Amino acid sequence: MLRKAVEYLAGVCDHAFRNDSQGFNAYDASLGHKLALTPNWSPEQERAAWRMLGKYREQLNKAGIDYSAIPQPSDSPKPPQSSFQFILTFGKHNGKSLGELAANDKTRSYVEWLARDSYIEKVRLAAQATLAGEPTTKNVVIENNSDEITAEIKGAHIIVRMSYRCTNFHAAKHAVKDVPGRRWDDKEKVWKLPLSGAARLLKLMKDFDNFVPSEELIKFVQNQIEKRAELTKVSSAKDSDLQVKGLGGELMPFQRAGVAYAAKTKNCIIADEMGLGKTIEALATIQHLNAFPAIIICPAAVKINWAREARKWLPDKTVEIWYGRNGNGSAKRADIIIINYDIISDPKKQGKSVLRDDLKDIHPKMVILDESHYIKSHKAKRTLAAKELGKGAMIKLCLTGTPVLNRPNELISPLTFLGHLEEFGGFWYFVNHYCAAKNTGWGWDFSGASNIPELHEKLKATCFIRRKKADVLLELPAKRRAVVPIPLDNEDEYQYAENNLVEWYGQNAARKQEFLDEIADLSEKEQKAAKKSESRRARISAQNAEQLVRIEALKQLAVKGKMASLKLWIKDFLASGEKLVVFAHHRNVVQELAKEFKAPMIMGGDDLKVRQRVIDKFQTNPKCQLIIASTKAAGVGITLTAASNVAFVELGWTPAEHSQAEDRLHRIGQKNCVTVWWLLAAGTIEEEIAQLLDKKRAVVDATTDGEEMGEEEGILKALMKSMKEVGEADEHLDH
Repeated sequence: MLRKAVEYLAGVCDHAFRNDSQGFNAYDASLGHKLALTPNWSPEQERAAWRMLGKYREQLNKAGIDYSAIPQPSDSPKPPQSSFQFILTFGKHNGKSLGELAANDKTRSYVEWLARDSYIEKVRLAAQATLAGEPTTKNVVIENNSDEITAEIKGAHIIVRMSYRCTNFHAAKHAVKDVPGRRWDDKEKVWKLPLSGAARLLKLMKDFDNFVPSEELIKFVQNQIEKRAELTKVSSAKDSDLQVKGLGGELMPFQRAGVAYAAKTKNCIIADEMGLGKTIEALATIQHLNAFPAIIICPAAVKINWAREARKWLPDKTVEIWYGRNGNGSAKRADIIIINYDIISDPKKQGKSVLRDDLKDIHPKMVILDESHYIKSHKAKRTLAAKELGKGAMIKLCLTGTPVLNRPNELISPLTFLGHLEEFGGFWYFVNHYCAAKNTGWGWDFSGASNIPELHEKLKATCFIRRKKADVLLELPAKRRAVVPIPLDNEDEYQYAENNLVEWYGQNAARKQEFLDEIADLSEKEQKAAKKSESRRARISAQNAEQLVRIEALKQLAVKGKMASLKLWIKDFLASGEKLVVFAHHRNVVQELAKEFKAPMIMGGDDLKVRQRVIDKFQTNPKCQLIIASTKAAGVGITLTAASNVAFVELGWTPAEHSQAEDRLHRIGQKNCVTVWWLLAAGTIEEEIAQLLDKKRAVVDATTDGEEMGEEEGILKALMKSMKEVGEADEHLDH
């Protein structure tokens, strides 16, 4: 029967090539197959086979082979005279000797079980010696041979121990492996899990009768559940009784709630909609936690605004702005240091340590990342430098109105900066579970989105607070969008260019068909290789760049054609006496409109002090009725609440940049309904881009606001696809 069991396992074993719980494991495979091929076994081989089979009881039982019915080889050597006292270190009898257990009627059966069934020979012999009443004088520790699966907290890990022979070993092992961040410690022969996986471990193991978690672990999970429930509750609060002393102003109720949440978590994302005062909440959090010195990293365009707000709200603290890469000597002694993303890294440094040396010397207690989506690229130097700076800080905040500009994978860097990524399962669990990660054959694609409602709930229970204006600022009216079709005065020129683009796509489609015709007579394998080669060639060609150039040229033709009508529309609007903010994408458009109306303008590269004077003039001077601004340069960090009307004369590629620009008006201090005018060239590519932006906005809102969503697709990519389909259809009709 012993041989039958070994031969069965060898027959279903593939030398542990696959982890399918069939046959021998990797450790036993060589011996098992050798025994199956050996016709006559020695007594030592019989004993080794019997001990080894104890690990595979479940498999044998399923095959109709009862391991307990297999007799132990009778020629086992007699127990030697023992002068050792074996101390158990695992299971319910932790710390007790075999002699103590044998002397107690209730636990003697455990020693008898070890004497009969232990697959560790020294343990089995010691148990036999104990039952025979032989003397034991010296302590010797033995490894776990208990049927129990134990879990306890040790330092920063959960330690899970289980014997190969415990009940449901394979099922329990797979359950443990389903906890993100787990790893096997081969030296200690235990599983080590992160503390963030405690609740999941208990959930997965709750149906295992032999699972014995420590009281400390159970209490830890209970506290964790209570803490998450409390954080979820606080994240939805509209007020708090928290009082921050030493502020230069009065917090609004929902701002007090935001500070209370940040103070509880110490490391979180404040993702309130634009205009709700995230800057003030961050400054109040610094004051409440006495987290000085603090470093604020922000876009260059809003450094002056940060300094003004800091001096207003924290009048007793010193504030310094860093300009350029040389820094300020006095800045190192300031309570609050403000620096922009572009200068936190040392351009001469490479690798992971790229932070400039003078920032390392400050040792901040708190680091704040304003517009934290600036670190969405985990390979960028600014991201590496920000993470390096954050490692030494006890408290960290990320501020952004758009925590996920396009995809959930853009949360990875902020969560890593805050030290929370492991609580979401680590990098690979996050991208697989929330980013619908897929291997394209050319690398990994993390641009998808999945399990968004779950992600949103977990964010709130961990490190994320987001409030909408409609929820917390009832006196602030919602935005209203209106589309205004603008006629072209170069319709023929535009149509000619659009037809050329469609024809170009059609020619590409024709070339593709010619290529397919050329390889039609090849074998399937040769066709596959040819297509792969052609695909690689197309990727490294200038085709994609040419597509973008052609589409951008078409967009500029549309702007050129509607410019005269745009000027008339603006002139008519200004006749109403209301103020207006106009956003454009290209410098030449901003400059032309500013020149036409002799209006102030904001563009990239402006001197920061001059820019602030322009903003102040628009905000305070009733005669300054119009301002023309670049969407990129003026889309974040400034306030233009003197106007309640904003017009876009050119469209970008993401809904986030439009929302950010709109919220320069739609923020605290705005008393009127904000109307957003989209001035679109009728019958042009602009209308299609506007439709794609609306579709994309649903994706962004679903992720940041916890709503369900549909399949997302890049706007530029979708536009190219649409134009290509038209071109291919035209080419097909021509033939």
